[in-house]
Amino acid sequence: MSDYPIPTHPTWDVVDPSKLNDYLECPRKYFFQYMLGWRPEAPNNHLVFGQAWHLAMEHLLLHGYEAESIRDAQELLRNHYRKEFPEETDELFSPKTPDRAVLALVEYSVKYEHDPNEFDVLYTEIAGTVPITDTKIMFFRMDNILRHIHEGYYFSLEHKTGTNFTNQWQIQWPLSIQIGTYIHSLYCLYPQD
Repeated sequence: MSDYPIPTHPTWDVVDPSKLNDYLECPRKYFFQYMLGWRPEAPNNHLVFGQAWHLAMEHLLLHGYEAESIRDAQELLRNHYRKEFPEETDELFSPKTPDRAVLALVEYSVKYEHDPNEFDVLYTEIAGTVPITDTKIMFFRMDNILRHIHEGYYFSLEHKTGTNFTNQWQIQWPLSIQIGTYIHSLYCLYPQD
C-alpha cells in the first residue's frame, strides 16, 4: 500500500456494514470519510439520538420493562442526548427529541411487556469479527444477542429510529447489509446442528 499518494491507515482494512453501505450510497462519500478521515465537526442529531435510544433500549433489555426501569432508561437517554443538544434545539430536530423518545419508551414497554418471558438476553452491545472467506473477515457490532426461551434459537433485536416510517423505509431492512451481517454473525457464533 505504499504507492498511495496519501498516508495509509490500518482502518482501511476494517470492513463493516456501515462502510459498505456508505460506499454503495456514494463512493466519494466513502473516500472522504474513511480514506481521508473527513467528518463534519458538528454533532449529527441522527447519530446522537440513535446512540441515546440504544442506551435506553439496552437498559430495558437488561432490567425489564417495569416503571422504575423505564424511568431509568429515560434518564439515560436524556442525559446522553443533552450532552450534545440543548433543549433549545428540540424544535429544530423534532421528532427526534428526548420528550418524544420518553413517550416512545413507555409505548414500547407496554407493547412488548411480555418480551422478558420470551427470550434471554445473552449479550448487549457486542462487537467482533466473523469470516466471510478463508482469508477475509468482517467486523460487526450488534445491539444484542438473545435466545428464545421456548424454541432455543438465537437472534438479535435491531431498534431503528427514524423520522418518516414509510413502507419503503421499513422494507429496506430485511435485505440490508447490516441485517445480513447480523444473521451471518449469529450463524458463525451459534452454528446449527
